[in-house]
Amino acid sequence: MSQSRRHANRYVPFDELACGGMATVHLGVDVGASPRVLADGRSLARAVALKRLHPHYARDPDFVRMLQDEARLVSRIDHPNVVKLIEVVAEPDELLLVLEYVAGESLLELLRASRAQLTRIPAPVVVAIAIGLLRGLDAAHGARDEQGHALSIVHRDVSPHNVMISSDGRVRLIDFGVAKAAGRLHTTRERSLKGKLPYMAPEQVRGTGVSAATDIYAASVVLWELLTARRLFKGDNEAMILEQVMLGYVSPPSRFAPETPEAVDRIVLRGLQSSASARFTTAGEMADALEGAVPPATPSELAAWVRSLSGEALDRRAAKVNAAMKQVASKARASWEQKRRRVIAAASGAAMVCAVALIVVASTGSTTAAPPPHAATAALARIQPVEAPTASIDEPASSDVLMELPALENDVVAVTAARVPAPPRARAPSHAAIDCATPYTRDSVGRKVYKLDCLRR
Repeated sequence: MSQSRRHANRYVPFDELACGGMATVHLGVDVGASPRVLADGRSLARAVALKRLHPHYARDPDFVRMLQDEARLVSRIDHPNVVKLIEVVAEPDELLLVLEYVAGESLLELLRASRAQLTRIPAPVVVAIAIGLLRGLDAAHGARDEQGHALSIVHRDVSPHNVMISSDGRVRLIDFGVAKAAGRLHTTRERSLKGKLPYMAPEQVRGTGVSAATDIYAASVVLWELLTARRLFKGDNEAMILEQVMLGYVSPPSRFAPETPEAVDRIVLRGLQSSASARFTTAGEMADALEGAVPPATPSELAAWVRSLSGEALDRRAAKVNAAMKQVASKARASWEQKRRRVIAAASGAAMVCAVALIVVASTGSTTAAPPPHAATAALARIQPVEAPTASIDEPASSDVLMELPALENDVVAVTAARVPAPPRARAPSHAAIDCATPYTRDSVGRKVYKLDCLRR
């Protein structure tokens, strides 16, 4: 599994899922600002889709700025038929769209698979796909800001490339806002005309402005092609396709798919009118008309159709997601465990230092009030340092010093007190009877054991 660097310390890209003229899509994992885990070590990461636009887009500041502006508008769309745009990550020579991950297949790939198997898409499935697409468009067209003002969002690039059908049978529309930003680059406009011209409304081709009716036209082209299993506009070159689009001569779907109901013919032809005002007023109105003409397939039926065409591909992709999530979770747990051990070790060391200081204060008769001796003893008894270095009793003496401590409530406490600063204490009275010419003795292994009375002098 290939893996490149993190983006903004949050998004980890893994396997490539798709590649087009404008971007490459990778499976990604969102680990947050840093790998996050629950108390039991389970990862809180989630799968995302990372759309990495080609480098020349990242180097155009106008394009980056406009894409970020569009992303702020698109983030207002919250609908089950629209894939959520999480954020735009702009880095030097890198421009990344972070999208909600959809476990499913694009409509483009499903159409190709259907044609390869020489099968026609059942009418209820076609209607369900078209209705889901139109509902998503209707939600976008009707989006408003916090003050209730219309945002006037238009997709501009409705085509089978930008429609996903999830494995649970939901239709999802992607890439809102990208086409508008792409229009800022002349080279991008050329690519857009070359790749998506058959789905562009006449007013969009003429450059006279776009509206919700423009998206309705493109959705109607998609519906026509789903019903007939053919391309609506095709030719040997762009000029031939452009002529067909501008003339607006369209045959009803039933000419190529005789089983198509007459009511569906009327709906499709209305959506494909050359004049924007002659089309449906809203995408929701067209969806309602389709529901009344043909009962749509249920989500479970749509999911079964997707699996019949792309079951193996879905399974392979699910395995990639699971592998990526396990890899990230494993690293997150290792990092979490390492931090936990450091925290415990630091806390144990601090508690040890405090306990030693309390015992020293108590033993020197300081005038400052101190906790009862038994409290310090109990604190020492509870301390279990984690990975804290301790000196073995069999090791030769070095800079560590063993100090004699008085018994506390019949308990004998031995503490390694090296490099622990002693708190200030009251001057102890002299004890002339103690021989302090040599202020220490040596234990059985030769280490110095200082006499407390000598240290008080």
